[in-house]
Amino acid sequence: MINTNSILLKEVLEGRRKEISCVYGAPASGKTTLAKEAAVFQSLNGKKVVYIDSEKSFSVERVIRLAKDGKDVLKNIFVLTPKNLKEQTKFLNRLLKSKFDLIILDTIGVYYRMELKKNSKEANKEIHKQFNILSELCSKGASILITNQIYQNFETKDISVVGGNMFRNWSKCLIKLEKDPRKLILEKPIKEEILFEIKNEGLIS
Repeated sequence: MINTNSILLKEVLEGRRKEISCVYGAPASGKTTLAKEAAVFQSLNGKKVVYIDSEKSFSVERVIRLAKDGKDVLKNIFVLTPKNLKEQTKFLNRLLKSKFDLIILDTIGVYYRMELKKNSKEANKEIHKQFNILSELCSKGASILITNQIYQNFETKDISVVGGNMFRNWSKCLIKLEKDPRKLILEKPIKEEILFEIKNEGLIS
């Protein structure tokens, strides 16, 4: 796991913040590696993890490597692969009937972005449902870690998280990852920056 003096980041990676934490950034910026590190930490400590893999990028081999070849890590990680935005909502809704310590949604914006192109009203309605469920899961004692994509405003050229202010407002902790140089930027609730590298053993600062 990333070695850092940031108490907040350690709490996110160790799944100790019973709230919605969002990590966003460009492709290959380290979002999924960070999410898997959090899953590995919880699992190795005997906690139950649900990993909702909307991008179909969950790698068993990578998880075992992050766990330093600990194959037992997989027994506490349950992977779900929704096919669309509505199924993503159904999966989250089912989790309300069970007890999990950490719920990871990687990446929450994939199907949302697709649905926006077809029906923006339905897309926003569905994603609001998902955030309400995630919030309820937090109240039941689960930590939530979501990853998200970025988009560029064509007029201002600013880079922002997919879903804009709606996603920012729902996320109690907001982390941005940059690639060149590799930088982890804590945007919320505190401001902090950490330089890091991605190696076989995960994120290294």
